[in-house]
Amino acid sequence: MTARQAALDVLIRVMHKASYANLCIKDTAPKLPDARERAMLSALVYGVLEKRLHLEYILKSLCNMKKLPHEVEEALYLGAYQMLFMESVPDSAAVSESVKLVRKKNARLSGLVNAVLRNLARMQEPLKLPEDALTAHSLKFNLPVHLAKRHMDVFGVDAQIPDLRRVGVRLRDASKKEALLALFKEQNAEVEQLWDTCFCVRGGGDLVASDLYKQGAFVIQSASSQLIAKAVGAKPGMRVLDTCAAPGGKSFAVADGMGEGAVLSLDLHDHRAKLIAREAKRLGILIVEARQADATKLSASLYESFDAVLVDAPCSGLSAQGKPEIPLRLTDADIDSLADVQAKILREAAKCVKKGGVLVYSTCTWTKEENENQVERFLRENPEFSCGNLAAYLPEQFSQYVTDDTMLRLDSVRDGMPSFFMARFVKK
Repeated sequence: MTARQAALDVLIRVMHKASYANLCIKDTAPKLPDARERAMLSALVYGVLEKRLHLEYILKSLCNMKKLPHEVEEALYLGAYQMLFMESVPDSAAVSESVKLVRKKNARLSGLVNAVLRNLARMQEPLKLPEDALTAHSLKFNLPVHLAKRHMDVFGVDAQIPDLRRVGVRLRDASKKEALLALFKEQNAEVEQLWDTCFCVRGGGDLVASDLYKQGAFVIQSASSQLIAKAVGAKPGMRVLDTCAAPGGKSFAVADGMGEGAVLSLDLHDHRAKLIAREAKRLGILIVEARQADATKLSASLYESFDAVLVDAPCSGLSAQGKPEIPLRLTDADIDSLADVQAKILREAAKCVKKGGVLVYSTCTWTKEENENQVERFLRENPEFSCGNLAAYLPEQFSQYVTDDTMLRLDSVRDGMPSFFMARFVKK
């Protein structure tokens, strides 16, 4: 199996069988013979998905894509992506390899693939965006039109594509800071320190393979996620509830900030709760307890029991990195449904906060329905809560963007991190 054959199979599974790209790649990559082929697989799959709508726009001008078999359709996307976005691949190689892929699965249509891609090679300006602002926005950000409208409303018509090719690192052991910086230098990584425990790293190889990681001196966690954990404002001795905790990164960050106290981490799925427990054990965090529970129907035994409650709600995930297939599938009905679930979880979580306690709400998306509108709805329905002085718990470079003393929506271009959202409330 070659990287291109593997990429074709993965794209068929993702686009036509509702699979997830990261899981398919994780399953398929070990079958490839060397690291270069595995890297090529990832580059092709994520590249096609991230440029999907622009590629579709171009290919539809060259042939009728609707009636093509899946293997032919995806071979065209693969060929077009290599021709337009991979400078290291000659057009001739992109065409011939795509034809080979189809010849093995559907020989009679290999000629069509050859003709379409050769016509693409002759196009003068294949990447020129259309003049219609909404369509151009849709293609630029790889968002279906219904999401492009929402995106323009939130970020503006002149929004720019962010550069998010950085990994978040959270330092757990302050005594290992110099060793961590030495590791970054040794691996020729570009590093920006956002605050005392948070680093954004570009390059640097496989940090997870290092002894420092295995010792638990640091964890891989996005800066956005780390910032949400800081918003909790946890202090030693507090009792904290994380209602939708898996994979556990925010629970662990809160626990590390406390040192002593108790963190109860819940997840809807038992196997994910067990993953939290195992990782807490690996990191030597003794104050985290993981349980299976439905956050929309919490036990009355938890009511008014916590100094702080974190709701990192299930959401549309439009700001989540490494999941470019999400916007291609998401519907308006999905967003409305998620907003209803979030409201139910918030109502239950609010019951668990002690008087004078804190409730933090967060998502990894940018839609107003799941963020600002959700905050407005919560404060309207829960008058016992007020704005939570969010700015006081964030580093200065972020606190200046807090609105209504309650909310922060990160801007991926301005802040250099995914556009997560957070809000902080205090129970009177």
